[in-house]
Amino acid sequence: MIQRVQSLYLLLAIFLITLATFNLSFYELSDQVYTAKDDLKMLFLLVSVNILCLIALFLFKNRKLQMKLIRFAIVSELIVIIRSLMLWILFQAQIYLMFIIFIFFIFIFLIMAYRGVRKDEDLVRSVDRIR
Repeated sequence: MIQRVQSLYLLLAIFLITLATFNLSFYELSDQVYTAKDDLKMLFLLVSVNILCLIALFLFKNRKLQMKLIRFAIVSELIVIIRSLMLWILFQAQIYLMFIIFIFFIFIFLIMAYRGVRKDEDLVRSVDRIR
């Protein structure tokens, strides 16, 4: 599980998602500070990405399903980014920079984990062709 680099990327993504969900301020609107726990849609999206990453972490023997889960987590993370942009554009909410940085790094770690799993799958397929 932890022997592969993509498992470390998934662990880092899980750690950052957990911090972003429960410890960071998300945005400020009308002089009131909101966290992701206060916004139910954002909470659902972040918890779903976290659960998908956690399940994908333990599915290291089933690489195809792991790739599908990571892809779905990437799409969910894109929805988080789009939702944040919509809050900023439509409501002129002041989104905190630390939250944006965390979301950006979560997205990068998910892409790197996907590339690592795909690289492993390609390696296994190439070895199967040689036999």
